[in-house]
Amino acid sequence: MKRNKEIELGENDFAIVNPHNGELVGKLSEGDRILSNKQNEHEKEYITNFNKGETFVKVYDKYIPILGKKLTNPELGIVMRLLPYISYQDNILRNDKKVLTTQEISEILDMKYDYTRKIIASLIKKGVLGIHKTGCIDKPKVMIKTLVANPYIFVRGTEINRTVAGLFEKTGWDKIQS
Repeated sequence: MKRNKEIELGENDFAIVNPHNGELVGKLSEGDRILSNKQNEHEKEYITNFNKGETFVKVYDKYIPILGKKLTNPELGIVMRLLPYISYQDNILRNDKKVLTTQEISEILDMKYDYTRKIIASLIKKGVLGIHKTGCIDKPKVMIKTLVANPYIFVRGTEINRTVAGLFEKTGWDKIQS
C-alpha cells in the first residue's frame, strides 16, 4: 500500500478525513471551495458571476412591450439613456450623487434643452418619470425639482423607499405587476 505524504494543518485549516478508516486525506483552507458534481457541471456550462461588480438596473419584462406601445420611439430612447442615472433606493436621477436637472440631462445626452424638456414632460404625463418639488430653507423663492424614475417599471438593486413607491401608486403602472 502506498503511504500518503503528510498533510500539515494550519490554525485556520479544516481536516478532510476518510470516514471509513479515519485517514487524513486532505485539508481545506480559507478561500477553498467544495463543489458537487452538479455544481461542476453547472460551472462547465455557465459563467457564474458574469460581469460581477458592474452596476445594473432592473427593467421588468412585463413593462417592455407596454412601454413600446405607450411611448414614442424618441421617448423610449431617452428612457433607455436615462437608466444609468437611476439611483439606489430612491430612483432619483443623479450623476455622481448630484441630482440632475433637465438642463443637465440635456447636456449629458447631448440634446437640445427644449427637446429634452418636452420629452421629459411627456414621460412625466405618462407616469414613467415623476417630478417632485420642495422648497429651500435658505432661498424660499427657489423650488427644488427632483426627477424620479417610476420604481414599478425600473429599479436599481432590490429595495425601494416606500415613500417613493407611494408617489407612483396611482399611475397605473403599479397594477401591471399583479
